[in-house]
This record gives sequence, structure tokens and C-alpha cells, in this order.
Amino acid sequence: MLAPSGTLSLPVDWVFPHPLLPPYAPLPRETRAMCRTEHTEGQDMRIDDNVVARHPATIMGLLEAQGLTGADTAGWDSLKTRETETFRHRLRDYNRKAASLTHPVSCYTRYYRRYGKSYPVQLQMESVVLKARDIKAACLAVETMFLAEVRHGLLVAGHDTATLRGDFVLDAAAGGETFTTVSGQSRTLKADDLYLADGDVILSSVLEGQAQASSLTADSTDVLYCVYGVEGVTRTDMEAFFDDLRRYILTAYPHASVGCPAYHAAVPA
Repeated sequence: MLAPSGTLSLPVDWVFPHPLLPPYAPLPRETRAMCRTEHTEGQDMRIDDNVVARHPATIMGLLEAQGLTGADTAGWDSLKTRETETFRHRLRDYNRKAASLTHPVSCYTRYYRRYGKSYPVQLQMESVVLKARDIKAACLAVETMFLAEVRHGLLVAGHDTATLRGDFVLDAAAGGETFTTVSGQSRTLKADDLYLADGDVILSSVLEGQAQASSLTADSTDVLYCVYGVEGVTRTDMEAFFDDLRRYILTAYPHASVGCPAYHAAVPA
């Protein structure tokens, strides 16, 4: 229910991205310090003036992972099982309305409701919690992303870097731009929807999801993970997300190389 201040009053178990799935393992202090000062090659991105004008509070987080080969399927399945079981237990009293009002899910809920849509990551959470569905995908690079999404409530896209040129632009749609999604369907962007492009090629959008051309497959070895931080999502939210995503990737692919996150704000602090 709502507290007198108008904010949501919920048990701490509900708060994202607090450790719903212990143990939460932040990066070592020295690694965090390095990631604050280094800018990983391949993560440059331009934010169009349309975003500054229409979505000034936007922040985008990027993380590159390379050498995703030699998967430790058994190790990953063990970690995934432990974390999903803990997740289900901690959210055994799940309530959709309460969850939609909890940070940072509430940030995306506001965004999607402007277009008459539901936040898909919340629906993924419900499939794991209420329907006891396993997190399964074509490759572990996607499964790690899905588990981190469900845990932290953030919206993420994963792109095969072998298909990218690296001319990244975050823009707000004029309305009418089209692309083909992972499912092979043609989608038309709605006006003001945030989307990421590589030159003139749309990679993903908040409302319509990922493009087929850069989607991850079982053959993908180098990946760019992109977190859409709509209004209200903070860098701190993303840092916690990337800490877990790094842990998941290195469990699934012990010999992978995971870079430092890069953060791009529409209006720098």
C-alpha cells in the first residue's frame, strides 16, 4: 500500500537492486576504481539532441564481454538454479501492483504506460516467480543477461559485436522508423521511443526490443550489453546490475574477458 508520503511502503525484500539473490558480490574495490577511470575501447556512443530535448534524464550503460567460448554449462546451471530458487522464495508473496511501484521497475512502468504497454521485464519476473519457468535461451550469453534483468529489474539488450560497426547513437524516434525484430517481425517505432542505432541500422528500442541482425546466437563470442536507463534509473542501479552480470558471465564462461562498464548520460551531472 502507499505510505502517507505517497511513496510505496514495502518490505526490504522488494527493493531493487538490493540483494534479492544473495550472495551479492560487488566488484573488488581496485576493479571498481579502474572502471571509473578507464574507458573501454568499443564503447563510445553519441547521444542525439533529440534525447537531450525529450528524455534529458536518460542514462545508457554499456558493457563488452569477449571470448565467450568454452562454456561451463554445469557451473552456470548450478548458479542459475540456486539464484532462481532463492528469488522465488523471497518473492513468494509477489504482488504485481506493488512490484510495478517499486524502484527501478516503476521507472519503466511509467515509460511503458505512456504507450499503453506493460513492462516486459516485469512479465519475465512473473514467469519465473509465479509460473516457475526456467530461464532458458539459445546461448548462455543470453541466459546470463536474462537472469540479471530479472534480478535487478533493468531493461537490457545484448548485441553480437561481430555484426556491429561501432558508430553507436542513442536517439528518440520521430515515429515511422522500421526494423526487423529477433522474432522476424517488422516493427515501426513510435514517436519519442528511445532507440539505439549503429550508424543508420537500428539495434534495439525500449518499446520494440532487439533487432534480428545483431541478436545473440550460439555462435556469438563477443557481446555488447546495453542497459536503457529511462528517467529515474541511476548509475548506482546500473553498477549493481553490471557487477552481477560480470559474475554470471564469468561463471558461464570462466575464460572470458569482461570490460569495464561505460556510462553515457543525456545531460552529464
